[in-house]
Amino acid sequence: GEGRMIAMSPAQLRAVPLVIGVAASPEKAMAIIGAVRARLINALVTDTKTAQAILEALLPR
Repeated sequence: GEGRMIAMSPAQLRAVPLVIGVAASPEKAMAIIGAVRARLINALVTDTKTAQAILEALLPR
């Protein structure tokens, strides 16, 4: 529930050495890329389809 939620500001997240994002869905690829570019996460746990969507969005054709 909400009583168990811990919130951190973007600045606080950037100060943490390891921030692991967990996301699965190819539709979330651009949001994941945005979180990495904003330095909000520096490690990711995801599934194969999402990883492929991220690579396709980042690699030129």
